[in-house]
Amino acid sequence: MATPIGNLGDLSPRAVETLRTADFIAAEDTRVSLRLLNHFDIRKPLVSYHEHNRAAAGPAIAERLLAGESCALVTDAGTPAISDPGEDLVRLCGQQDITVQAIPGCCAAVCALAVSGLPTGRFCFEGFLSANKKERRARLEELRGEERTMVFHEAPHKLRPTLADMLEVLGDRPVALCRELTKLHEETVRTTLSRAVALYQEKEPRGEYVLVVAGAQRAAGPAVTLDQGVRQVLRLRQEGVRMKDAVRQAAEEMEHGMKIYRYLHDNDQKVVLEAIAKPDKTYAELDDPLKAAYEHEQYVTSLIHAIYATAVEAKDYRTMQFMEWFIAEQCEEEKNAKELVDKYQLFAKEGGFGLYHLDSEMKSRASE
Repeated sequence: MATPIGNLGDLSPRAVETLRTADFIAAEDTRVSLRLLNHFDIRKPLVSYHEHNRAAAGPAIAERLLAGESCALVTDAGTPAISDPGEDLVRLCGQQDITVQAIPGCCAAVCALAVSGLPTGRFCFEGFLSANKKERRARLEELRGEERTMVFHEAPHKLRPTLADMLEVLGDRPVALCRELTKLHEETVRTTLSRAVALYQEKEPRGEYVLVVAGAQRAAGPAVTLDQGVRQVLRLRQEGVRMKDAVRQAAEEMEHGMKIYRYLHDNDQKVVLEAIAKPDKTYAELDDPLKAAYEHEQYVTSLIHAIYATAVEAKDYRTMQFMEWFIAEQCEEEKNAKELVDKYQLFAKEGGFGLYHLDSEMKSRASE
């Protein structure tokens, strides 16, 4: 059950009722929780459950729950089980089929995110970074390419070294420093990491902080020059594709290539763009270009499958997931190419009318 992170008025009526009706309350610090209970004139037995006694206290609480009692799990401030030893108790209850219900309320990370002014559609919560400088910097190195907004908790005595490490490892980027949320001296400073470092060289950090840090900016792929785009469109025009369809197809194929480029770039891989061989346009039979297109799609499928197989062997789950889109897309491309080959073989037997029907279908596909 979530408790206020500073303002007692934030405790919901449902939360108060939960405290009143629970058989006992498991608290991070019974002294802190007792002040909360006294404010709402609640008298309930308290048991201690925290980082240092959870191994013994957890099973004892679970045993009482299995015997039919009800328990409210609280922390000193905020939502239990989030960056909190309560997660172990919830896991233990799950393993023993004990029902667990969430009584929502304050969460410092979400409050900070809401007032940060930074993108909130996608974010990751990192909790407290290690007090060990080497471990802290190692974790920041892992997060350097993270594109989602990042949320950290930080104590005042660690704020200066944490900001300095963030600036050095992540580079200068926007940050919101949220201090004493919901309390009398609540403050949100929206600035950059470099300015934050300078600010707290002169200002003494006070109170608990939530740092909301902007994610990494996605590197733009190499710009397609006007000359490259024109050449690709002209090549398609020479193959008999209408101008409108040539422009659409060129853009679609370019986007497929850029998906792979961005994936490799985002994973610190070198990208080499090699020239594509000019296709053979000398065909003896009318269906030769259709067969050539189908064979080419089969070849592309084999390359995609080879990449996926390599990822499976290497247990590279990220690449496996990335390639699933191309596998699905290629199934459709190969199916469409085969349909044209099959229909030609069927319609060719019917003479002119059958070929006219096939030609009309191919024209309609090109305009979709």
